[in-house]
Amino acid sequence: MSFRDLAMDIDQSPEFLADIGIEQSPAKSTMSDGNAKRDYHVFEELYYLLIKHYKNQLSMWPGYKAIQEIEGMHIKSSMPLS
Repeated sequence: MSFRDLAMDIDQSPEFLADIGIEQSPAKSTMSDGNAKRDYHVFEELYYLLIKHYKNQLSMWPGYKAIQEIEGMHIKSSMPLS
């Protein structure tokens, strides 16, 4: 999913915008800039929290083994941190 797709999807849901307390979807460039400056640990922690939360559902999926193969590895950004 691209930032364009994400911005369009967010814009299509007034309920979601209201739930997160904003009136309109952020610009693609705003989302991109925010992610470029974000430390990779944020994404690493999010990944492990999602795996933990959905572990039961994932274990029923035939491709779950691939996820287990990378468990414990670090997720690193290819972009330098500023």
